[in-house]
Amino acid sequence: MKNNWKKVKLGDAVEIIDGDRGKNYPKGNEFFDNEYCLFLNTKNVLDGDFCFSEKMFITQEKDKVLRKGKLKRGDYVLTTRGTLGNFAYYSISTPFDNIRINSGMVVFRVKKERVMEKFFCCYLRSVFFKNQVLQRSSGSAQPQLPIRDLKNFDIILPPKNIQKKIVSVLSAYDDLIEVNNKRIKILEEMTQRIYNEWFVDFKFPGHKKVKIKNGVPEGWEKSKLEDVVYNIKQKYKEQEHGNLPLLDLGRIPRKSLSVNNYGLSDEIKTARKIFDTHDILFGNIRVHFHKVVFAMKSGITNSSVFVFRAKNPIYQNFFINYFFSDDLVAWAVQNSGGMKMPTIAWDVFKEKKLTLPEESIIKKFNIIIQPIINLLLNLNLQSENLRETRDLLLPKLMSGEIEAK
Repeated sequence: MKNNWKKVKLGDAVEIIDGDRGKNYPKGNEFFDNEYCLFLNTKNVLDGDFCFSEKMFITQEKDKVLRKGKLKRGDYVLTTRGTLGNFAYYSISTPFDNIRINSGMVVFRVKKERVMEKFFCCYLRSVFFKNQVLQRSSGSAQPQLPIRDLKNFDIILPPKNIQKKIVSVLSAYDDLIEVNNKRIKILEEMTQRIYNEWFVDFKFPGHKKVKIKNGVPEGWEKSKLEDVVYNIKQKYKEQEHGNLPLLDLGRIPRKSLSVNNYGLSDEIKTARKIFDTHDILFGNIRVHFHKVVFAMKSGITNSSVFVFRAKNPIYQNFFINYFFSDDLVAWAVQNSGGMKMPTIAWDVFKEKKLTLPEESIIKKFNIIIQPIINLLLNLNLQSENLRETRDLLLPKLMSGEIEAK
């Protein structure tokens, strides 16, 4: 470490704020779908960003009686119970003016005279921070990270002008990734629009010449899900398959064609299953429930995830969009069981009936969709390479091994 760089305790660099865990903590009947103050849960805090696909709110009256845990713009949120170390930044673009943390989180409020907000984001991404999370977490069934331990984390602080240079270098990678994300979102929406037009509204090429019988085009077949897709159950064995990347659905938004946050295979100890590129992952229990992912590369996932693959390969692009449809997700919710731990069993899912288009239509669909899928794969690969380069640079820049220009 360079002479003018300082190693200090985290509690000296940021204010660490707990949530209100007292008698006024909201009860189940005090949460609403739309109200004054967003009340965060762990599903909202991913690895570096917020996800608001699922939200719960409290009233303004309830917000007023809670003492601690209210966010200010510029704050960071960190998960400290169950899933540890996920963080998100409350920026000016976050679409809620009133947000509170729940009892499994803390707020980091940087002391600006010591550390830049964006430099602190680099620290939260760094191996320096992540290793300390692993070393200091306690509890086996429900891992926790107490504030007293967080305060004693180490953070290396270069002078403010050096912090600014480091942020500038790393932000260039983030900007390129953000451009890719915007392009990916447009392409995702495009595929869904085409799918809905062809297979929901039945406005496929030549549709005017096709008769509709019993609500579906002539020649299209009603099928059970189990007759047209494989439910892949291949278990992962490290000795046999090597060290494959892990995709944990608990860390992603509800639906995503653009997942890059693969982790290490040893991050989960429960039974795991293998998936391949182009497979469809559908969460069926707890934090993974009804989350849907199109796999951009092969890997392993939690046992509480269905891995689907079309029995006829030419239908895979059709099924990518079918499993992403809001109607299917709504059906899965309606047919799930369990209140505290909602789940949908394969015995239920396999009976789901769908209308399968004839192959001639699917071939025309693939001519349009496959180039979009290929572009999505390329953009995700670019973003993954950018992330890897950024994350390789990050510890070297933050330790002074490489000098930021």
